[in-house]
Amino acid sequence: MSDHQKITDRIMAAVGGTKNVKTLNHCATRLRFTLADKTQFDIQRLEQMPEVLSAVNSGDESQVVIGANVTKYYAEITKNYHIREAGDGTKPSADYEKNILKRVLNAIVSIMAPIITVLIAGGMFKVVIAILALFGLDPKGVPYLTLSFMADAAFYFLPFMLAVSAAKKFNTNTYLAMMMAGVLLHPNFTAMVAAGKPIALFGAPIRLASYGGSVIAIILIVWFMSYVERFAEKIAPLDCI
Repeated sequence: MSDHQKITDRIMAAVGGTKNVKTLNHCATRLRFTLADKTQFDIQRLEQMPEVLSAVNSGDESQVVIGANVTKYYAEITKNYHIREAGDGTKPSADYEKNILKRVLNAIVSIMAPIITVLIAGGMFKVVIAILALFGLDPKGVPYLTLSFMADAAFYFLPFMLAVSAAKKFNTNTYLAMMMAGVLLHPNFTAMVAAGKPIALFGAPIRLASYGGSVIAIILIVWFMSYVERFAEKIAPLDCI
């Protein structure tokens, strides 16, 4: 039995076992349980575990704060326990749909959070440039143009930063994620977009859009890539290369 399985067995026992768990989700740092009987959520017992940072009841959820390794424990629990994620009928319940929306929002927030500082820095840089222009800095001069593209870098290359953050969130290869961001920002592709002529790959049309400063596209690409990578590793595990 692995260490992770031993820990997750203890966590499950402290939340009342499988029968007490209605749904289980996770965010960047927490396991989020919806329990049938919240009185079985043993906070004291959970907080005595070295791997658990804290435990708290928050609204309809009972949360176990794990930290950066939360995805590993979540995967271990879902692998070893049959946790229901939807209603008993064929149509998902309102709670399930609410949980899906919550998971999407939590994913976006956790991906964006590490990059906020960079965006603030880029914005402040632009403010400084605007102030310098008010005091006589020539908007057509080399100093102004140089400072401008330095400030714009934080926004134009946002897909690269999002690729790194999303790769950590979705537990996939960071360098492959950055490569996908590079595809979106490659000079040849941006030149095709600027030319405005329709392009297609093996008959599939490619949308002519500028992805500098975009958010959703790279997050979706890295999310999809994480599943492709897992599938590829099952066929040809990296440790066999």
